Amino acid sequence: MKKIRFFNNYPFSFIFGGVGFALLILILAFLFLPSFFSFFFSTQTPFSFSDCHALDRSVYSLPPGVFENLPPLSACFVSAAYTFESGAFRDASFFTSSYYLQPEFYPSFFTQGLPQWQNPIGTHYGVVGYGAYPSFQILSIRPGETKTVRVFFYSGFGVRGYQGAALQPVFQNPAHASFVSVFLDENATNGFLLGPNFPKFSREWVKPVDITIALSPAAPPDEIILAVETRAPPLRIQEAGAALPYYSSITQFVGERPAFYLTIVPTT
Repeated sequence: MKKIRFFNNYPFSFIFGGVGFALLILILAFLFLPSFFSFFFSTQTPFSFSDCHALDRSVYSLPPGVFENLPPLSACFVSAAYTFESGAFRDASFFTSSYYLQPEFYPSFFTQGLPQWQNPIGTHYGVVGYGAYPSFQILSIRPGETKTVRVFFYSGFGVRGYQGAALQPVFQNPAHASFVSVFLDENATNGFLLGPNFPKFSREWVKPVDITIALSPAAPPDEIILAVETRAPPLRIQEAGAALPYYSSITQFVGERPAFYLTIVPTT
């Protein structure tokens, strides 16, 4: 059985390896298909938290065991997830594991993820892959202020093994580091394991990552671009992962790459 190496380029995850036809289909989907999430759940009026639309997984025709390790779905899951995806509600810290562990919380699941289960490739398996949601954020912040944003970092759809990872902030302009302090949460800084999601979703397949930004009172009004990049995990994570099935470092095959971006906009 051959390995497939996934890498996310939001909102779609691309497949690297010996599956050229699948890669072509994914690229065509990226270029020509609208977000299935928005299409499938769209109505004449936008969703809001005053609506209550439940998710019906019976339309997938998948064994229920695929989702059996996940928390119960919220009765209004579709409404809440769409409101976040559309940008009408932006507080990611609101969403508990009963939301962010559900694959439908991520818009790319319908175009990139669901086919992994409906039409699995028997000769290959996913080894390395990840995504971040939202992968781009804009933070308005006043000089002297401190704010925290949250990103959901997840295993690429179809990954069967554990991945060791660490994250590191990198300024597009290194000079900006003199007036912006960036603090990642303990998991992101010290390393963590992302769990598999194929053939069934584990409860470790998503890690919330909190990024705290402190802007100096002397900061100029220029926009600041911050990338959060993947790094190989520390030794203790590698040792723990080595005892788990199909373990890989998240930088294996694809190297160190930006996982998501934050644009910091100083305001008055």
